[in-house]
Amino acid sequence: MPDSGLDIKPISHSTYHLNVGTKLRQEWDIDSALVHLYKARAMFLEEGNKAQATLALKQIGTALCMNGDLDEGRTLLEEAAEDFLSQNEVKNYAKTIGNIGSSYADEEKYEIAIRYHKLAFNSLIEHRMTDQLGTIPSNLVA
Repeated sequence: MPDSGLDIKPISHSTYHLNVGTKLRQEWDIDSALVHLYKARAMFLEEGNKAQATLALKQIGTALCMNGDLDEGRTLLEEAAEDFLSQNEVKNYAKTIGNIGSSYADEEKYEIAIRYHKLAFNSLIEHRMTDQLGTIPSNLVA
């Protein structure tokens, strides 16, 4: 078989579920996304891959918020944010905190949204990650 020139690397079953779940979430097929994301999280935990398990948890929390299950979604996002911080994943921590803030903005609870976005913004500044400041909506921080 001729070489196609593509550098295709196999991925694990758990990564497949994370990728498919994330894509389905982005396409607003939340129920299908959650099936894949919960599978991915369980598999990553079984593999001992805490970092990827935390990414899956963030996606699950985001999907639940998108589906209107704000309390459960925010709880999982808070857990993911704490996990990211314990892993020194400041950028993912800030993005996750920003997602929580955005969920409050969607409900027009702007004071709460601003507090979360300021927390995300300040964590990036504190860790000298000013190149990442564009990931936080500036209109909610100013």
